[in-house]
Amino acid sequence: MLEPIQDELEALEVAKRHLLQYSYREVAQWLSKQTGRSISHMGLKKRIDIERKRKKTIIICLLYTSDAADEEDS
Repeated sequence: MLEPIQDELEALEVAKRHLLQYSYREVAQWLSKQTGRSISHMGLKKRIDIERKRKKTIIICLLYTSDAADEEDS
């Protein structure tokens, strides 16, 4: 089983903030230097896109669940 590496997850969070100012290519290079693990700019973009999609799905599910609970209360 794969276990997350805390230092790499923290570096990824910093990288997300860097994306507000820098390109995916620049941030991917920075992230590769920080973690010692190679990631391409497209790999980084894919990872970020997947996380955004998951967050949207969670929010939609929570809203749906909340609406369903409101209906039961009525």
